[in-house]
Amino acid sequence: MLRFSANFAVFLSGVALLLMGSIGLVDCARAASVSDLYRAEVAVGSQEPAAREQAFKDALEVVLVKVTGSRAIAEQPAAATLLSSAAAYVQQFGYRTRGQATTLNVLFDGAAVDAALTDGNLPVWVDERPAVLIWLAVQRGDRRYLIADDHGGQSDRVVRTVAARRGIPVLFPLLDMEDRAQVEVADLLGGFDENVLQASVRYDADAVVVATVTALRDDDWRTDWRLYYGGEPLAASLEGASLEAVLSDGLHFVADALADRLAAVETAGAAGGLLISVQGVDSLEDFARLATYLDNLALAKSNRIYRIEPGYASFLLEVSGNAANVGRLIRLSDVLEAAPPPMLAPATRKGKPVDGGKLVDVRERVPALHFRMLP
Repeated sequence: MLRFSANFAVFLSGVALLLMGSIGLVDCARAASVSDLYRAEVAVGSQEPAAREQAFKDALEVVLVKVTGSRAIAEQPAAATLLSSAAAYVQQFGYRTRGQATTLNVLFDGAAVDAALTDGNLPVWVDERPAVLIWLAVQRGDRRYLIADDHGGQSDRVVRTVAARRGIPVLFPLLDMEDRAQVEVADLLGGFDENVLQASVRYDADAVVVATVTALRDDDWRTDWRLYYGGEPLAASLEGASLEAVLSDGLHFVADALADRLAAVETAGAAGGLLISVQGVDSLEDFARLATYLDNLALAKSNRIYRIEPGYASFLLEVSGNAANVGRLIRLSDVLEAAPPPMLAPATRKGKPVDGGKLVDVRERVPALHFRMLP
């Protein structure tokens, strides 16, 4: 492994080779990449053209909810315009008949849909999304139980169905001996989330949800959801007439909260781009891993090196959305973590004044976001 301490000039030569694509690169990410964001299956009354046109519109509305993160997206004028020409965005479609019911499975052109949303100043939530671990306790009469990943019952079926509609990757705990040694159903019902969060560490999820559902009567259900995803936890208490209703509302609460943080309206980016600093870039392998990650970062259209020092690099990113959303997305990865600003004196660079005069010393910009390489 070539490290900075060996020869920084040689390191810079290696960086140049990497930038020319001479060395193979690797990358990995903890956040889940959601497939089929641009596919939807909807009921259709017949295979007549008029019914198919309406089904295209219904299917595109389902897709827009997943892609924008907004359940009310159809109320936006720009989205209504897009929906009115849904057929123009269809790539593939096919009918499926089960008994008396027929559905139409539609795949839309993702790039074209994203471009239309951007033109309409509507948000786009990239397919790299937080993996959400859900601890769910159900209390019905004298029965109290937790939902395991292989439960296969109504509760997890409802959660998985709504999660798929919203484009949220979810998982339930295994509830094996290790989980049960740390968590009891009473922990969830009593609000002792510390035990649950500690037991969640092994799953390496990006977000953790602690949820309880209680049946007061057959037609009177209550549920409490607590979402842990950076910062202060978010909570919601909901009521409904059925188990399915309260679970659906709870999952929508989670999806709305995540979309509010991560779905971004495409912008031209701040003048000059978003400058980020990264500490712990100690070798060519580190640099290669970092460069590959930034090349594939969903909210970054492009990146270029701004400054390299032993153990440090800064990059100027042309981004979509604002710095906060880019920062949240980067923190989902297993490549970088948030870090305090480095103890590094600002460098000076040669710059040309606006009046076209002689080159002058220009003080380095201060990075807006700071990260550290993860092992």
